[in-house]
Amino acid sequence: MMKFWLLALLWLLTACDDFTQATIAVDCGHFNNQGLQVSVNSQPLSTCPATVPAGATQLKVSARKELADGSYLYAEQEVTVTAMQVQVRLEPTSVFTEEYYYRKATDVYGFMAYQKHYPDGARLRDLRIQFSEEFANVYTYAPNLMMVQIPAGSFMMGCSEGDTECEENEKPQHSVTLKGFKLSQTEITLEQYYKFAEETQREIDQPRGSEHRTDPVVNVTYPDAVAYTTWLSKKLGQKFFLPSEAQWEYAARAGSTTRYSWGNTADCSQASFDGGPQSKCSLTLKNGDELNLKAVGRYPANTFGLQDMHGSVWEWVQDCRNDSYDQAPTDGSPWLAGNCKWRMSRGGAWNMDSGYMRSSLRAYGAPNRALYHQGFRVASY
Repeated sequence: MMKFWLLALLWLLTACDDFTQATIAVDCGHFNNQGLQVSVNSQPLSTCPATVPAGATQLKVSARKELADGSYLYAEQEVTVTAMQVQVRLEPTSVFTEEYYYRKATDVYGFMAYQKHYPDGARLRDLRIQFSEEFANVYTYAPNLMMVQIPAGSFMMGCSEGDTECEENEKPQHSVTLKGFKLSQTEITLEQYYKFAEETQREIDQPRGSEHRTDPVVNVTYPDAVAYTTWLSKKLGQKFFLPSEAQWEYAARAGSTTRYSWGNTADCSQASFDGGPQSKCSLTLKNGDELNLKAVGRYPANTFGLQDMHGSVWEWVQDCRNDSYDQAPTDGSPWLAGNCKWRMSRGGAWNMDSGYMRSSLRAYGAPNRALYHQGFRVASY
């Protein structure tokens, strides 16, 4: 019996030794062949995809690539080797460093982003001195307004391939090329609208229970939204405007070709919408209470860094109503021909199902009608 156990132990030790001779096949998905450096237990070995020796049975496999803007791509995974060939798939994501935010601090919004992410940053003092006047204006007239730079590019606007819910006004899908612009990170909030309403003697009419300063302002007509951009332009000394439909959809898609910026299905962790009676984000909870507006910025940002593009509240855009994309502009400009008795609105809302918050869905409304699920966000160059 003792001999049997000794042989079993010897076999086990031999098997473990064999696993140290195993190989690890590392895949980085759509970042393959993009120069990511693969490391195993902190030892750089090759670029991704790669097949590398394990050398041990407990591993930390990682991939990293430094980018010119000061950020880097990174992914890691801990692996227990239990076979002679092991497949590892890494999903690199962007890591934004202090250097990245410092380089982006070329205007007051870049400064605010640096301050938000690095409140004890080494260069914060210098930036505060440089942008003190502009920051004071933003803080006074539109507190916490963050403008996100949207890169120039091209995209296919309209009905996503394979989307069976598309309306006729989402067709035909067509190519649009846009220059870079800026878009507010979230919808305009109650605190950002308050000073404008006070100075222009406009009434603020938020639903009961939705009076928090960071809730999106609602019951805003199209003329109200346009007037706000004019007012804000004068106060902050730069041109603000409502985005065009093309700018809005390009920013919402953020490089995606799917129904939503994250994929083809939606759940309650991704956006504010009515998921139906069996959903955690059902409009009506089991106790009979109704969900209402939620503060902006509660859900993950898309690839461009924008939040609440899907769900939350409908957002006014400049364009007039057209029932198809025939002869639509292809340069990202607003479509101001057509039936301008109606103005377009995008993004869906907290009290509607996920189909209404598809990237390509187009809605329209009477410009002078104020709705409790209608808001807006602002753009600039």
